Amino acid sequence: MAKASWLGLLFDIEIIAYQLLHQLIAGETVFAHFLLLYNAPTDQDTGFAIDDAAQLSPAIRNLVNRYGDNAVASLASNPRRVQLVETLGDDAAEALLKHQNIAEKALHLCPDAEVSSALKNMDRASGQYLAMCSAKHDLSPDDLKNVVLIVHEGGEKAAASLSRLTPEKLEKVLYTAQVAGIAAAATMVVSIIPV
Repeated sequence: MAKASWLGLLFDIEIIAYQLLHQLIAGETVFAHFLLLYNAPTDQDTGFAIDDAAQLSPAIRNLVNRYGDNAVASLASNPRRVQLVETLGDDAAEALLKHQNIAEKALHLCPDAEVSSALKNMDRASGQYLAMCSAKHDLSPDDLKNVVLIVHEGGEKAAASLSRLTPEKLEKVLYTAQVAGIAAAATMVVSIIPV
């Protein structure tokens, strides 16, 4: 092994040791599979060995097979995300990989297959508008679910409109979603409310 490879390996081990120490100090569960997965650099020189993925949960193992080691790094390092993936499956995993924090918040508050599917199929721009809307308004879990479904139905234009609404107008849209349905609320947001 070349000197540069050894230095890279030592640097990776130091980072993982620091992360594990930080998790121990914070009182979080330390993931043993980080230690099980870390091996000599693989063919991709990523530091994770795919052959050892059998030590992970089935949901995480499927992610490693489909998306590679980056999925393990971004999802397995967060206990709440691992739990969401194990509970809601592949749609939640894809949503978390695509939208990260807003997907985690939405799936934690609304652990629903419909929400995870909507987030998975949502484009990144809509996800960013959804995050802005969520930050601007204090949404209950039901309201957040309806907003996610409206954005999924109406696309980026609906997401952009929702992110600019006042609390009073958002309340009217959410009332429309409850009374007339998600499609009617999405149509209302896209056609009536200017972007």
